[in-house]
Amino acid sequence: VPPNLDRSRKYPLVVSLHAEDTSPQMCLMRVFGQTNRLADGSLAPLRFFRGRDVDVIVACPLSRGTMGYEGIAERDVYDVVADVKRRFPVDEDRVYLTGIAMGGGGALRLALTRPDVWAAVALVCPIVPAGLEGLIPNALNLPVRLYQGELDPLVPAEGVRLWQRHLLDLGVPTDYIEYPTGRHNAWDYAYKDGAIFDWFSHFRRNRN
Repeated sequence: VPPNLDRSRKYPLVVSLHAEDTSPQMCLMRVFGQTNRLADGSLAPLRFFRGRDVDVIVACPLSRGTMGYEGIAERDVYDVVADVKRRFPVDEDRVYLTGIAMGGGGALRLALTRPDVWAAVALVCPIVPAGLEGLIPNALNLPVRLYQGELDPLVPAEGVRLWQRHLLDLGVPTDYIEYPTGRHNAWDYAYKDGAIFDWFSHFRRNRN
């Protein structure tokens, strides 16, 4: 939460979904632009956490293994959002979604199945689940940004470029940023110095 939380005002909420074989703690460090040097998947690295001071609340749900934020893991995401809203003053029109790899694919699926919840979505080297193409028109009023490393050995750049084309062809406002020579570490660039918060700040949910 912001260091000087003022309960008389409303704050944006960023929900960040972690990758396979990582943790919510590591995810929190990454979305603030911190590297993995001290992150071993436990709570201990948070002792070293020094996030950029931004007026944003950030929540990183647990993925429950490799289910791609489907089933009970999907319900967990929405339960976390509801719990944060109960505890803190959240602006309902500024709730954002991002994720890395499996979390990026999960974020895309959540965005396409519940576009009414989110103001914008940022996908970092996303591993996209099969069968989502038919849901793309749901995102006509949802800004999307894709981040990808050119030489990613786990998530081929061509597949992510193709997803941008699918989204654009059906009228979804979609940016694509590719990092030359970047590998499976696009988050190091996308989240550098907490830059993702600046991009999200341009958008509010379109209630209509």
